[in-house]
Order: sequence, then C-alpha cells, then structure tokens
Amino acid sequence: MNLTKSIFIPLAFFDLFNYPLTLLELWQYLYQPEKNISLSGLEKFLEESDYLHGKINKYNGYYCLSGREKILAIRQQRYSLDQLKIKRAKLISKLFIYLIPSIKMIAVVNDLAYSNAPQSSDIDLLIVTRNKQLFFTRFCCIIILKLLGLRPTKRNKQNKICLSFFLNERTMNLQSITLPVKGKTNFSIGDNEELSDIYLIYWLAQVLPIYGKKTYTSFWQSNQWIKQYLPNCLPTESLLLKKIPGGNNLFSWIGYLFEPFCRWIELVILPTQLKKLAKQKIGVIINRRMIKLHSDDRRDYFRQQIIDRLNW
Repeated sequence: MNLTKSIFIPLAFFDLFNYPLTLLELWQYLYQPEKNISLSGLEKFLEESDYLHGKINKYNGYYCLSGREKILAIRQQRYSLDQLKIKRAKLISKLFIYLIPSIKMIAVVNDLAYSNAPQSSDIDLLIVTRNKQLFFTRFCCIIILKLLGLRPTKRNKQNKICLSFFLNERTMNLQSITLPVKGKTNFSIGDNEELSDIYLIYWLAQVLPIYGKKTYTSFWQSNQWIKQYLPNCLPTESLLLKKIPGGNNLFSWIGYLFEPFCRWIELVILPTQLKKLAKQKIGVIINRRMIKLHSDDRRDYFRQQIIDRLNW
C-alpha cells in the first residue's frame, strides 16, 4: 500500500474517536506501508507531500484531518479524566487477583486503553484465565462486582466494570474472529485494496495490561498476525504490570470441579437476544475458549466509515 494511504487510514480511523496522533503514534499505526520508513522519514514525507497538504494538518505537535483541530482539546480532557478510571481498574484488578487465582492476565481495552474514554463510559476489561476455568472465573468476578455494586446497568455505566471478554490461556490468538475482508477503496491515487478487520487490528495494538506480564507476552506473540497490517506496532509498555501471586491448588481444584456448572448457569441466564447473536459467532461468542459478549459489535460500521472516507 502506498505511503499516503498508509498515513491516511490511521488518521481517519482515530478521527472517528476524536483522537489526533503524535508523530510516533502515526508511525506505529501506519497501515500496511509498502516499505519501511523511519520516524524522520515519515516526518519529512508529511512536510513535503503535495497531496496531503490541505487534507492533513499538524496542530501543536499532533496530526489530524484538516478542519478537525478541535479534537486535540478532547484528547487532553479525556486523558485527565481517564486517570481516575485507570486507578479504579487497578484497584478492582488487585481484588480479583488476590481472590481468584485462576486469573492469568487482566488488561484494560477499548477507548480507555489509550486514555480516550468519555467520562460517562464504563471500564472494559479483558481477562485471561487458566485452562478449563473460563466460566468459573467469570462467575467469581461477577459475584464480586455484584456485591460491590459495580456492574454496569442500562441507566448507569459510568466507572462501572464491564466483564464482556474472557479468554482461555491456551487460545489467545484472535485471528479466528476477524471479519471477512470487505470493500475496495479508491483513494484517487491509483490503488484499490480491500480492508480487513481494521477495528480489531487497532484494538489488539492498544491492549493495556494491568496484571500478568508473562501472559501478556504470550498474548502478544499469539497475535503477531497483526504485524502484517501494522509492521511498526510494538507491545504496550505499561508501568501497571505486576507479578501475579502464586495460585492456590485447592482453589484450582474447585475451579475445575465447578466449571461445567458455571458454564450451564451462564447459558441459562443469557438473554435470548445474546443467544441469537451467539449463533452468528461474531459479536457474541460463548465456548470453552472464549466468552465475548458484544451485542453491539460495530466493527463493520467503523470499517465502512473508513472506506467511505477513503473514497472521498
């Protein structure tokens, strides 16, 4: 993919979330560049490209689409507010870790992973569990949040904890849930490529681990397939990483014993709408490898938005 398009795609994608990019971020998120380019080379290209002049602006050290300079203030405001959400995520994660030894990794995901969550949003966590303890772990997490009154509701989601994504430690590769390739783009500069599951690709690049450094390393290695799209992307460096205490053998035995029962409970209480969506195996997935409860899976919508912008 030519460099102009590789630059425009991440800027257009993050613009959907009111998030301008620094030069380093833009370099890391270049989408399928046809050749390697250094940070200084990218900066020079941005300054000298006649085609990008008038389409992309640099404002106070951040790059954004022309006419969208106001989103810098949104980014700065959200960053300050989201630090409180991160602190809450850490506190809850510590509680989970000490009470549920079957947890191998906890990470913040979605907008909060890059400090861009609206003030009214909840806190989305990705939790990786021991093998054969997926449903048992989720059951324990839900009980804890219920007792603390921290489960999100339709009326109140602000700073609540969302437990919609669990993975088995043995199956952390998410390539199997990518959307089918869709939509050719015509960027008026000669090339027509189809876009893959662009939202999931950038989502994986931003996973922010809180606990489980070793498991996060395995998670990153399991999803190296995103490097074919984002070759400059690197694992998230986080000061939040801590060592998880050793698991309790008795608790592990209890987890294995009650796993089938917790799986049965999950399927019984699952709303009818989610059961229907689970059959499509896209937004809602429930099996022994993964619990993914995203009833409003907007990945295809965001991809179409990018395609529309590339076809301007």
